[in-house]
Parts: sequence; structure tokens; C-alpha cells
Amino acid sequence: MLHCSRKTLLLLILFSVFTRGISQDTSLIKRGALHFTSAFEKSQFDQLFLSGKPDLLGLAVSLNPNMNESEFAAIRKTIDNIISESDAKLKSENDLSKKVKFLFEKVHASLFKKYDLGSHFDNIFSSGIYN
Repeated sequence: MLHCSRKTLLLLILFSVFTRGISQDTSLIKRGALHFTSAFEKSQFDQLFLSGKPDLLGLAVSLNPNMNESEFAAIRKTIDNIISESDAKLKSENDLSKKVKFLFEKVHASLFKKYDLGSHFDNIFSSGIYN
């Protein structure tokens, strides 16, 4: 028969309680507790819960209650166009500071029109107002 001291037994019990607590779901976000302002926002969170991989752009623009799939597709296309144009121009550039300067100027010329401290992220794509 295996003999254990009281200390060993106590440590084993504490360890088993501790490890059981670790394996429990400790997520702060419960799917059923969320309320959405739009179908688009709900679809972004559904995707997050199903795949575990957030679409950060989708989540950021979902703050706009008027956002929908077609508007989001247009935003994604705008960003993809900037990226593809930049990739083509920067392919042969080796100087990182020149790459950063080009991207900064490209994004400003393409998207940013007016700075406003109170502006939300999605305003960049609808009006060019940014924070």
C-alpha cells in the first residue's frame, strides 16, 4: 500500500483543484450576453467565435451601426488596392525608411483628408476624417 504524508496528500488535493480550475472556461466574453447594433457587427463576432480568428478590420468598422457587407467589401478593396500598388512600387526598394515614407504618403493621399480628434475609425473610409 502507498503511504503518503499529510503534507503530500494536501499538496495533491490542492494541485488537483488548481489544475481543474485552470481548465475551466475563463473567457470574459460570453456569446449569449452580447448585444449588437447591426447585422454586420453580429456577423463579425459570429466569425470570431466560430473561427477564433478575428477580422480586425471588420471588427473596427463594425462600430458603425450602418456598416454592411457591401460597404465593407468596398473598404477592403480600397485597402487591397493601396497594398498592391505599394507592393509593386516597393518591391525593389531596400531602404526601410524610404518604404515607410512612401507608405505614409500613400495612405495620407488615398485615405486621410481631415484630422478630427473625435472621429471614429470607420470615418476614414466614408469621409476621410481621421484621428
